Amino acid sequence: MDNHGIKGWCEMNIRRLHILAICFCALAAKAAEPAPQGVWSITIEHMAILASAESALQFVPALNDEQRSEETVRTIQKEVSAGRVELVAWQKTCTVNGERSVSETVVEQHYPTEFQQPGAIPMAIVNPPDSIVPPAFETRTTGFTLEVEPMASPDGRTISLQLCLQSVRLLGFRRFESLINKAGVRVRHNQPDFHTSKSTVNLTAPNGRWMLLSVYKQPAPAEGFDLSLIRVTARNPDIKPQKTSRP
Repeated sequence: MDNHGIKGWCEMNIRRLHILAICFCALAAKAAEPAPQGVWSITIEHMAILASAESALQFVPALNDEQRSEETVRTIQKEVSAGRVELVAWQKTCTVNGERSVSETVVEQHYPTEFQQPGAIPMAIVNPPDSIVPPAFETRTTGFTLEVEPMASPDGRTISLQLCLQSVRLLGFRRFESLINKAGVRVRHNQPDFHTSKSTVNLTAPNGRWMLLSVYKQPAPAEGFDLSLIRVTARNPDIKPQKTSRP
């Protein structure tokens, strides 16, 4: 092979090597790119119980202990089944990463806010004559409202939450008495007593495990302690589910 042929052969192989190098770099760059990940599907569960002071003193420390929390939840469920602990609420809502979700379990309570004096209306429609007629009403919802916006970590071990949990209870009605007219007719009306508990928090929850969110003392007649627990479960079709390891 003369010098001209050798030169042409070398140039051809150099071009081949150059093309192979470009292909190799492109493959390497593609391999370095993060694999596409599916959307995290997140389920939030909320369980609220009403327990006596004696039971609450046992449950709260155990629920705050990562090594005993799951066993304690099973114990609580057995106590609920036996009727020794009252299950006040059990909510479940689903959403995706970064999207807000709201769950409500409420009852509407209607009550009067204004009252008509007996002397201002015909006595024929007032029965009994010492009663009063409410011309205006308001409505308030009682029960539990859960608002949450979750964000799972890249590996799914933990979920960050922006969470607001509110509980409103009707404790009963309180009677008010007033002397309305010159004759000294005593009129009576009842007004509701509400009790509100509210938690607004930013926290990080372990994937798939129950944790204690809040503890509130309830006034009479529902004397005891409200314990609210949450469990957040994140699933991604492209990532194997993982739970936080216990120490």
